[in-house]
This record gives sequence, structure tokens and C-alpha cells, in this order.
Amino acid sequence: MPSCSNSSNIQTNVNVLTLASAGARLITTIDKTPDDGAYTVDAGITAGDVIRYDVTTATPAYKKSQADNIENAEVVGVVESATTDSMVVVIFGQIEFPSTRFNNAGSP
Repeated sequence: MPSCSNSSNIQTNVNVLTLASAGARLITTIDKTPDDGAYTVDAGITAGDVIRYDVTTATPAYKKSQADNIENAEVVGVVESATTDSMVVVIFGQIEFPSTRFNNAGSP
């Protein structure tokens, strides 16, 4: 007979989201120059960029994602805002996309 037949140490949560209920966001702030030097952030990453985490270099780096091969197409999230010191990255949920990144196609 098991000694812990009714253990409450492990609990699971099931989160079911629909488009109507997905108001929550998962965001993180990434320092552009971490104190421990664990990673780097490529220059030129701005709000609206889709970024990836590249571990194939000597020092891992956050870089812009691009759809030219499988490795470069990986995505961590979308940069919602960026300063000289850090960037706010949306991993899940709605993003306030910077209006300066929209292209105006003009009237049809």
C-alpha cells in the first residue's frame, strides 16, 4: 500500500483560452547588457521586432527572427518596447504594436 495515496504535493492547472478570453499577457523584460554577461542582444532590435534566442554562438544572443531557415525562424516573442537598457517582450497575448512600424499602403 503506498504511503502517500492522497498526496497534494503535485497539483495541475488546466488553462483553456479562446480568442474571446485571451486578455491575459505573458511578458518579460530583457536587459540589453546583463550584469553576468550570460547573453548579448544584437544591435538594432526595436519595438515590433520578432526575436529569437540563439545558443549556437560562444555567448548566446537575442537576435531578430527571420524565415530563411529552421533555426532562424524560432521565436521567443515580439518586442513591444525598447530603450537603450532593456526591452519588453510579449511571449503570449496581445501586443501594443508600435504604429510607426505600420506600412501605409494608401487608398485602393
